[in-house]
Amino acid sequence: MFVKKDEEENSIQWNLKYTGISPVKSHSEDDLPDPIQQSKIHSNRNINLKLKKFKRFDDFNLQEQQQQQSQLNRFSPLSNLDPLASKTTFVTTTFKNNNENFQYETQASNPRRLLTKPNIPNIDINPYNCDNEVGDHIIHVGDVIGVYDPNMENLTRYKSTPSMTSRNGFKIMDLLGKGTFGQVIKCENLADGSIVAIKMIKASEECMVPSFMECKVLQRLQKQQRLLGRNNNSNNNNERNDNQDDHFINFLEEFVYKGHLCIVFELLGPSVLEVLQSNKFHGLHWDLITSFSKQLFHSLENLKMANVIHCDLKPENILLKNNGNPANGNSLKIIDFGASCFENQTVYSYIQSRFYRAPEVVLGLPYTSGIDMWSVGCVIAELYLGIPLFPGQSEYDLMVRIIESKVNVDAIPPKWMLDRSKFSTLFFHYDPEEQKYTRLKSIDEYNIDLKEWKATNNEIIIHHLGYPRDVEKPGKKYFENSDNFCKLILLHRFHKLAHLTDIEKLDVLKKRWIFHKFLQKCLDIDPFKRYTPTEALRDPFITGKWISNYDFEADVDFKDFLTVEKQNIFGKTSLSPSKSNSEKKKGTSPKSQSHDHCTKLENLQL
Repeated sequence: MFVKKDEEENSIQWNLKYTGISPVKSHSEDDLPDPIQQSKIHSNRNINLKLKKFKRFDDFNLQEQQQQQSQLNRFSPLSNLDPLASKTTFVTTTFKNNNENFQYETQASNPRRLLTKPNIPNIDINPYNCDNEVGDHIIHVGDVIGVYDPNMENLTRYKSTPSMTSRNGFKIMDLLGKGTFGQVIKCENLADGSIVAIKMIKASEECMVPSFMECKVLQRLQKQQRLLGRNNNSNNNNERNDNQDDHFINFLEEFVYKGHLCIVFELLGPSVLEVLQSNKFHGLHWDLITSFSKQLFHSLENLKMANVIHCDLKPENILLKNNGNPANGNSLKIIDFGASCFENQTVYSYIQSRFYRAPEVVLGLPYTSGIDMWSVGCVIAELYLGIPLFPGQSEYDLMVRIIESKVNVDAIPPKWMLDRSKFSTLFFHYDPEEQKYTRLKSIDEYNIDLKEWKATNNEIIIHHLGYPRDVEKPGKKYFENSDNFCKLILLHRFHKLAHLTDIEKLDVLKKRWIFHKFLQKCLDIDPFKRYTPTEALRDPFITGKWISNYDFEADVDFKDFLTVEKQNIFGKTSLSPSKSNSEKKKGTSPKSQSHDHCTKLENLQL
């Protein structure tokens, strides 16, 4: 390359001024060194960083560099950070150094993250003008609620619990969830620094009344738990018992803030639904299913002892005690007693989430604590399957799934239930000759009758069935064997066990058979034949006694199932790999192997 004379002179002057070194004059094209030879010459050459030419910028204008660095340092409390990191990490210091009038106030003029949407207040909803159009209190991160003011006790804070633990109020940290009754927020108790969950109920009578009932139920459960603890201590029982554990969320206090009832709870871990979701809805391990089942039955025992019906048991309302691994002894706690009632004071008929709704509730019959047992049975089945057992899209679709699954031997609910139900004629066909209900109505029959029911019994339909669809459509089938409960449980994801030997497959089927019989008793359509929590805790599946006590050879149904499904279970070649290799050495033909093995299965020499 060529350099103009003026540029060359300027370059020489620049280098002489700052480095004292004249630049090397550029080569002409003919004088350029051979790149190959140059690479050979410098291939093994070590670079000495102490040479003067590598230091020419170190000494260059040292005073100016120091001035620039001092300007950067005044924006950075930590001088070892690069300018970008220092200015972003300590942005408030940066602004303050540039503008002496800048002030950062966390709780005052600075914007805070909004947690409630929509965020436009409506004075018609709440005279404090702090609620949106749906009745939720508009909250931000950093807001403080529930500050105790004795001069305005009736307006800002109502205290009904005996102890005062939060005179300084609660600082809002995040939104945990929201629903029909209000919002659940994560807060810091400013009195002791503890982190709690607060359920802020909408300021309406239809939401407040059930929530006050929730407080009453939780207080009764806690009182009963204290009595059980005293009895255990008086008996000097040092052994740990699952029934001694408190499987209900710990209720701390409640207060009214700007017309909203606020219920303070302990902060818990993820829900069972989130645990299933983390496992990609493939179901849980047997040990977890058994452990969770025991805890749920102990919870139902305590509820029954207190004459309390939860009325809304589902995976979302069953939480882990903390964020630890559920396999490491993490216990369960039941939450959301907003729909609860006492067994002798049942008020509502439209209760329970549909997937976990008991048949007697669907039929509009009087209910007992047996409906919680049905819900827990559905939850345990979901722990195994990964998704809901009866994902009904309507009351009719739910009844179809329950009956078509053949959970019980009887095709339809017992006669006494249908005779007493006011919805029997809506769901079931009545045969005047036999003078009884004989079958479930088809979709076309149901749609015709539903229109007539809406015209004549509109208020009853809305109150009990919610707002049913105008035209009922067939529900989506999520399981291959949804019409056969036995096959659904025993053959669920059985193709994943193809690597097992035949004997190992039989061992798996034995456990699944016991589990299937256990679920049948938990999900009996007749509430009087359905398992009680105490009976469920004695079941061989829960106790594990089936391993040594259950006689599979005497179980005709199990033998029949193996005979019918042997092709799906063992495949075309019914020998395990190890067995087939030994038989090959003996020279036995595959045909005789299969015949001999089928004979063994028929005799069930287990």
